[in-house]
Amino acid sequence: MKHPLEAIMSMENPDTIPLLGGELRRARIEHRSLVPVLLLAALTLAACSNVRSPDSRARGLNGAIAVPEESRAMDAIRSRIALLEKALREGDANAYAASYTAKASYLNTNGQRVYGRSAIAKELAGLRAGFDFQLPIANVEFLSMEVAVVDCEVKSLGSRATYVMVRENETWMIAAGRILPAAKSP
Repeated sequence: MKHPLEAIMSMENPDTIPLLGGELRRARIEHRSLVPVLLLAALTLAACSNVRSPDSRARGLNGAIAVPEESRAMDAIRSRIALLEKALREGDANAYAASYTAKASYLNTNGQRVYGRSAIAKELAGLRAGFDFQLPIANVEFLSMEVAVVDCEVKSLGSRATYVMVRENETWMIAAGRILPAAKSP
């Protein structure tokens, strides 16, 4: 059996290609018109040869391919969440509030909303040391390389926390924190 291109090239009328229900007229291609096409194909191949397979790149928590800048941001976000955990375990409201921006908003499990770092510290002034707070990160979604939404579980309370984090002067800070109550069983 002949290859389809071989069959087309051996046709009696080289200017037409048989199709179902008719013919397609073949345009004569001059060598000069092929140069841009070949150049584009060569550039495409060269660009693709530098692309690594997805398996060779780091993946973020949400499964997306992590670029080096995103990997550094992930490390900084993990560090910020670790500082929150430490402050909560130590009962240090000021250290907890220090992870927030100056104009941040905070919504607690009772639905009370406070604005600003100092108001957040005052809201949490009654924290007691010794409680085992764990905030494992469930998902990070980068809205840009300056803004990320971070979802955490609050293991010790059985609730969830969502933080909108922003990069300020190369430091990731919390611009908004929402602590959601544990889901009630029906």
